[in-house]
Amino acid sequence: ARHAGLAVSFDVVAPGDLGIDDAKLVSLVSNMLDNAVAGATAVMTEAPDRTARVSFRIAKKEGMLYFFCENDCNESSLVKTNDGFLSSKKTKKKGLGMSIVSDIVKEHGGVCRFFVEDGVFHAQAMLRLE
Repeated sequence: ARHAGLAVSFDVVAPGDLGIDDAKLVSLVSNMLDNAVAGATAVMTEAPDRTARVSFRIAKKEGMLYFFCENDCNESSLVKTNDGFLSSKKTKKKGLGMSIVSDIVKEHGGVCRFFVEDGVFHAQAMLRLE
């Protein structure tokens, strides 16, 4: 992401044992970040003089693990559906990334939320720690 010219920030505070399978954790984080990088890169493609931002945080609080991923986005290019957003990739079909995140989160008794506000796409997930 930084190599692509994006401004990237990470703030990760997590216990050693999260109670989630490593492969699922990697899938959750990588899907959130992949979507964020794609969205922010699209901003820079349309406005090359602009530096787009991606931020990712993990925090633990009161038996819960929170994931926050935010990225600058082109709000006008996002198409909202009943259960998410259409992919901004060439296919313009519903992407799998957010569905994968949602499935993993639900499997661990959590909830997730995806929304756009003031030109920033927010992906938030909350998991119960076991």
